[in-house]
Amino acid sequence: MATKFSTAKLMDLERICISHMTVGQRYEDPEGGTCRLALYHYPFTLNCSEDEADDLFPIGCILAIREPYYEIASDVPTIQVKAPSDITFIAQDSPLVNDVTWLNTFTSYDPKTPDHWKERGVGHFKNKLWFCAAISFSQGLSLDPVHHLLLLNRAETYLRLEWYNSAARDADAVLAMELDDPTLNRKAVVRATKAHYYADRVVQRMWEDPNVGATINTMYAGDAVAVADYPPAHSSSSGLKDPRVSTVDIDILRVEAVCVLNAFRLDTIDTQTQGQANSDERPVALYFLPSLCNHACIPSAIRSFFGDVMVMRASRPLEAGEEITLGYSGTTRPFEERSKVTQEQWGFTCECLLCKADRADSATARQQRVRLYAMSPAQTLAQAQSRLAAMKATYPDTPERQACGIKPALLIAYRELAEACVAECDATFDVKYAVQCAEAIMDGFETVGMVILDRTISGRVGPAALPVDATQPPCAVHLCTPMVLQLVGSLCVLRERVRATNWLKVAIWLEDLETGGGKSLFQEIYKKMLSSLPIRV
Repeated sequence: MATKFSTAKLMDLERICISHMTVGQRYEDPEGGTCRLALYHYPFTLNCSEDEADDLFPIGCILAIREPYYEIASDVPTIQVKAPSDITFIAQDSPLVNDVTWLNTFTSYDPKTPDHWKERGVGHFKNKLWFCAAISFSQGLSLDPVHHLLLLNRAETYLRLEWYNSAARDADAVLAMELDDPTLNRKAVVRATKAHYYADRVVQRMWEDPNVGATINTMYAGDAVAVADYPPAHSSSSGLKDPRVSTVDIDILRVEAVCVLNAFRLDTIDTQTQGQANSDERPVALYFLPSLCNHACIPSAIRSFFGDVMVMRASRPLEAGEEITLGYSGTTRPFEERSKVTQEQWGFTCECLLCKADRADSATARQQRVRLYAMSPAQTLAQAQSRLAAMKATYPDTPERQACGIKPALLIAYRELAEACVAECDATFDVKYAVQCAEAIMDGFETVGMVILDRTISGRVGPAALPVDATQPPCAVHLCTPMVLQLVGSLCVLRERVRATNWLKVAIWLEDLETGGGKSLFQEIYKKMLSSLPIRV
């Protein structure tokens, strides 16, 4: 068949969402009538070839569909199956079809022995058709449930499919046989270890592990969807018997809602410090326990990502029983932006101290704050000073602001002022701008709750080990750490090496507060900035 392609411009093409793609097949009822069936979200069928589809849904297979319904698609009546767990395969000799006769009969060319099924499965495996291989090995095991080679092969295949619970079950079953062959035992140990170690993917995980399905059901999926009790009941399921049939009912609408409302973007450490990637390009993942944390604009915990591993650390000393909260939106973002995120996406109004303080400000002040926040960076020192003064004017001294204690948008304004001072110092070689830079940074730190014990820039150094109170960390730590290094640079310009060294310790403390990696990780993350400083960590 000749290859077909479009000559239209890319911008003129209509986007096709993955969630709208289907596996389309034609099926026959016992009377010989045929119809089209559209199956959505079936595992591993997004890029499957026609040969793979024939292996997944061979001619002569019998399907049972729960609550089927017709819908016109492309002007053709089509049976729609939105949830993949609504379809199941029925064996030819099942009692369910004993009384069913078929107008048309088909000759099956499927293997008849476990070893022949194994050969077919190995062929699929070599061609990296993991799902088809799993089906073949499972068909062989239906004839011989204790065939250790089929179990080992299926375990390895399940690992490739990232179905770790079922892979572990198969490998553990082989280990329980206590085979005399040390090579086979070693393979079973390795595959069981891998299976118990890894975990991934939502629908694919639910497909083979009912415990994942139970966990998903306890996660928030919107007010219109009931949430199951927590903790979920543990299932002792023995894993997949047939890889084509899910171990649990999958409500795809719930899964999609859970993903939308609970998924975290993986802002890895390097992207946090070396420039954000496009938000649409960053991966997302579900983390069960963190998804249970409520929002606060000034959260009690900070999250960091090491690859796909999330680490949560307390952002301040916590009392026993105190709630652990996470920020769903950035602390320094204007009130209107934060409120839009919480109200439109999660349907609640935040009542934290910061939101109460912002809400007490006049609408005019908040609008001015939004306008200033959206401006591109200041180009001159005078412009930065003017914007800082304008931003200060948007924060009246209300009782709510006093109770809150922070003015996060001012941190951004002070950072811009500090950067303008650095540029002026570099251009004029006048060290007074280094002094102004250091003062601006310390003023900025105080707007986000940092308690500075020694603000001096010259003269006698204070007796404290750190120039700040380490029992009262600031919010927006990820912004404060690079600003501390900028402060260290200004102190080095002023030849205040002792002060610079003490503030460098503050930077290490802040980074450790966020990531817990200590000095070595701090050096790796800020390698480029540290290389320009005349002092060493």
